[in-house]
Amino acid sequence: MAEIKKPCSARQAYNFKQDVQDRMGWIKSLKIGDTEFPADQTVKNPSDHSDVKVVAVLDDFSWQGGAAEPLNFRGRLSAKNKTELAQKLHQEMINTAVEVDFDIWEFDPVARKYFRCVHSNDTPLKGLIMKDGDRLLVQVSDTDNKDVPEPQNFSFSLSVMPERVEQHVHIAVSETGKLVKKWGVTVE
Repeated sequence: MAEIKKPCSARQAYNFKQDVQDRMGWIKSLKIGDTEFPADQTVKNPSDHSDVKVVAVLDDFSWQGGAAEPLNFRGRLSAKNKTELAQKLHQEMINTAVEVDFDIWEFDPVARKYFRCVHSNDTPLKGLIMKDGDRLLVQVSDTDNKDVPEPQNFSFSLSVMPERVEQHVHIAVSETGKLVKKWGVTVE
């Protein structure tokens, strides 16, 4: 099974330019435990140039491609969401349930337009924060990024294991080459 690695350009996401064709991505909705993070950053949809409100802009996405493998996100949160996540991490986190809806966009040089290359099809995927021993694989930086100074943004990372139910990740290699892969295994 092919591994999916999608490094993204935060610069292009925050400052969209039509003559630049860098890959970009974002998390449209994110819920960790009982906390729903607000979509408080605005980016441009590259297909129609409309404004899209997002929780986070992505720097990187990876997935080994297996139904029981984690989805790994690295990106940038607003100051408000950074504070919310940092507070959660300093408390005993009993509920590690995650719901995440995301899009990653890539430019198709043949069709000459952007397409969603990896996404959750506007449906939040449900999982749990992955653990490494006793450590939850979620982090947030205390210092803001300087490469994109406005809007102020803070790095975070999150690895999500699937719930015990079959869900789907949508993948495309071009505007027309699309497929759906299973994420999660139903256990009754």
